[in-house]
Amino acid sequence: MDRKIPFGELYCSVALQIDRLVPGYLVYYYGPEKTKKIVEKRKTSPEQVLSQIRTLADLVDEEEKIRREFLHKEIVAMETVVRKVLGEEFSYRDEVRKLYDIEPTRISEKEIDNVKNELCDLLGSSDIRKSLQTWRLSKRATFDQIRTAIGFLKHEYSTRTSKILIMPKEEECAFNLVRNRPWGGYNWYCGSYRSRVEINLDKPVSLLSLPALVAHESYPGHHAEGCIKERFLFHERGLLETSADIMNSPQRVISNSIANIALDLIYEDRRLIYEQLGKLLGIEVTGKDLQVSRLLERLEHTRKNAALMMYDEGKTRKEALDYLVEVGLQDARSAEVELRFITKKIWRTHIFCYFDMTDIMRKMLPKIRNQAMKLYVTEFCPSQIDQVFS
Repeated sequence: MDRKIPFGELYCSVALQIDRLVPGYLVYYYGPEKTKKIVEKRKTSPEQVLSQIRTLADLVDEEEKIRREFLHKEIVAMETVVRKVLGEEFSYRDEVRKLYDIEPTRISEKEIDNVKNELCDLLGSSDIRKSLQTWRLSKRATFDQIRTAIGFLKHEYSTRTSKILIMPKEEECAFNLVRNRPWGGYNWYCGSYRSRVEINLDKPVSLLSLPALVAHESYPGHHAEGCIKERFLFHERGLLETSADIMNSPQRVISNSIANIALDLIYEDRRLIYEQLGKLLGIEVTGKDLQVSRLLERLEHTRKNAALMMYDEGKTRKEALDYLVEVGLQDARSAEVELRFITKKIWRTHIFCYFDMTDIMRKMLPKIRNQAMKLYVTEFCPSQIDQVFS
């Protein structure tokens, strides 16, 4: 491989080659078609790709310190994936660190107990599982309600997002309801400012979770982020590497954390959207309902514990499933979908992208709201967030 090849072009080539070695590695690609065709015609050797990654590290010539460090950590993540393909073994925790620039953490049993005690007080029952089952059934959305809600939320969110972010006029985000997927929702960014969002009906859809899920996948979450990066980083700045979004990288932590705080970026008080949605669908959403929903969000951190149980402690899939149901208070169907995700090879470490950095961003929301575009156009890894929003 010629060392004079431009950084962005080589980055795209390497990402495309790794995607052939590890299917699903690329979240999306809308970069140079010529590079894609060359990769498709070439036999991909892990040893050659590893050599190209080391060349890539030598080509990083970025004056901006934050972006330079970000690119080097993205390259470390690339190298880690290929070294695993070549048979090198890493501990599960070390793999998470190398891929995402984060420390794999647990939610403590003490915090879990505190959340459960609060839920018992709110629901007025010591039989928390039975009370939650009744509560969830009362808030579960029908197929028609989901479709109606998505249409309403899409309009509301796109309008509010355009007030804090510079969105391309030609952008479009379409929604599909699907089944047999290993996640609750997924954004397929297609390039040219278009996304296809899929909502998985295998996992019971609650009217309390739907607003955050739609914001996560669309506005101002993954769809908005994809559009802004394509316009301002790819087209305006000519950063070809931004057209190849890779699954196992520090960037995915930032991307998923942006998506997780998306609803809070456009609503300082979530009650407004829940009240509007409740009136539209004829379902009452009370302050107590929102408190219960927030507490259940905290219990979602038990997914980290389940992953560590399997891959760090050697527990079985059934033990992890039982843990999510008994300790994490998930319904059995949702827990099964979660484990489909955690046990997929490409996503087994990815579960840590959704939690700790989200908590950090939530604490920084006043700063972030005042500089919203900065969050989307600055490329940084998790350890650099204080530098970006100092």
